[in-house]
Amino acid sequence: MPRKSCALALVVACAGAQARERGETEARSARDAQHAKRPELREALRRWIIAHQNELPTVFPERSLSHLPEILAGCSEEASDQLATSLGPLEKAMPGLEYFVGKAQEQTRICRAVRQVQAPSVAAFLSRAPVVRQRAASR
Repeated sequence: MPRKSCALALVVACAGAQARERGETEARSARDAQHAKRPELREALRRWIIAHQNELPTVFPERSLSHLPEILAGCSEEASDQLATSLGPLEKAMPGLEYFVGKAQEQTRICRAVRQVQAPSVAAFLSRAPVVRQRAASR
């Protein structure tokens, strides 16, 4: 299974488990998984994965668990620090997870650097283009 497909399958499965804990239907969990890119849902998913990391190795194959750091990666220094500290119990249960945590930290570092370089030009463009601002606000 391609890397992104594994990560998406894991997100869908975690969202389904969250929904079952709340007593909700699978249809609702599928909708939640489709919207997992929204920051407020992503943070809830992150908290759930970290809270349930001890149970995950009994439910998911090791290959799928290696994608957890990728799912938890963000674009801030706080996200990088969380990656370094939050998956400790899972790292003990799964040899080699440190490698994937390192990759996710690098991904987070690159995202942060790109955002820092591009943010001023994006802000300048949006301040000069009221039509673009209106379109962005309507989405």
